[in-house]
Amino acid sequence: ERRSLRAQDAGPPGGLAKPVTALVYGALIVLSAFTLVPLVWLVCAAFKGPGDMWSFTFLPYGEVPNPDGTMRPAQPTFINFTALFGKFGFGRNLLNSFFLTATGTSISLILASLGGFALAKYQFKGKKFLMAIMLATMMIPGSVLLAPLYELICHMEMMNTYLGILVPGAVGAFGMLLFRQAMLAVPKRRDQGADRGCYGAGARRRDRGAALVPPVRGNGPSL
Repeated sequence: ERRSLRAQDAGPPGGLAKPVTALVYGALIVLSAFTLVPLVWLVCAAFKGPGDMWSFTFLPYGEVPNPDGTMRPAQPTFINFTALFGKFGFGRNLLNSFFLTATGTSISLILASLGGFALAKYQFKGKKFLMAIMLATMMIPGSVLLAPLYELICHMEMMNTYLGILVPGAVGAFGMLLFRQAMLAVPKRRDQGADRGCYGAGARRRDRGAALVPPVRGNGPSL
């Protein structure tokens, strides 16, 4: 009885924490809304004409004076989008980006997985030396390779072609080493057992498929 009376006198547990939590969440919401202001301004700027860009903070409204003193209505317009897709061919550029991203990622994942599997499951002469060379290439800054890569593409006559973009990034040392580390997680006895018929083909695919999920997620966005 004494404990129940003390509990009633103390009030509900966490009574003070609820107002503090509400204040914290309210402050976070205000700060989040404040950080979204540049994005809102950017979206609104897309619907402004050349004469309204610096006349209004957000969407144009009302009337604004012309240089000759007359008034003109200010309202949102789609002229920027019309010029973007009409004059500059942004639609073709967008399709090129989707095509190159999908194709380049697919080629890189296929080649990197094949190379990583060979490095993880097969033993051959010069394997350690080859891996050392691959690690060394990862230490070279990408900016150092821009000029020689550009010259190589020019000599191979691949300028202004899809191959000039897809071939240089078809496979990299990072992707193969990432797949190698993932394939090492599959025990050799499972591969040997599958080869001897102890495990079915479905079990082998599930093991290797589960091991390939992390590098696929990591290597794809890294392109």
